[in-house]
Amino acid sequence: MDQPHPYNRSGRVLQADFVISRRQRVFNVLFILMGTLLILTLLGSLVVYGVKVQLESGINRLATETRDQVEENKEMQIRLNRAQSFNKVAEAVEKVPHLGPPMHIIEVRSDTQTSSLPRLPDKKPLLPPLTGY
Repeated sequence: MDQPHPYNRSGRVLQADFVISRRQRVFNVLFILMGTLLILTLLGSLVVYGVKVQLESGINRLATETRDQVEENKEMQIRLNRAQSFNKVAEAVEKVPHLGPPMHIIEVRSDTQTSSLPRLPDKKPLLPPLTGY
């Protein structure tokens, strides 16, 4: 220790009686306890958030599967309704003696119907839209 420390020019080591009071010890323990509780709370909230995200993704997957099955059921119901209507026609034809069974089926889409009403001209607004607010 020939050369003094640059921040302690005298070269002496500080010596004193550093006594920690009971109050300071209680505060130190309390701060350590509160810091530990804060860290545990943060870690716990991260775990709960991860579980929530997993559950939500599972629920979204189930909702998607349910929507797909509903759409599939709608398509199957449409096919079933067509088959039932064909069977009803076939049964009605069998009851009438001079009609024979149909040779082929003609399907007509409902969206091919055209309207016989003339098209109305587009209405112009009475007032132009207000802007600037």
